Amino acid sequence: MDLVGLSLPLLLVFWQWTTTTGAAVTYWTYTGSVGQSKWADYFPDCGGKAQSPVDVATVQ
Repeated sequence: MDLVGLSLPLLLVFWQWTTTTGAAVTYWTYTGSVGQSKWADYFPDCGGKAQSPVDVATVQ
């Protein structure tokens, strides 16, 4: 298979990958349906008493 014949299948695979991976992203807010009270449901690491969905690096 030459380069031109291979480019279309690769393009289709890449397009499918980008459209499906982007749809699974869950964003967070402080209010609403993904508000602070729901953080632990969507982000298990945020289930503690002083947790945040923001990755705060404490070690440098």
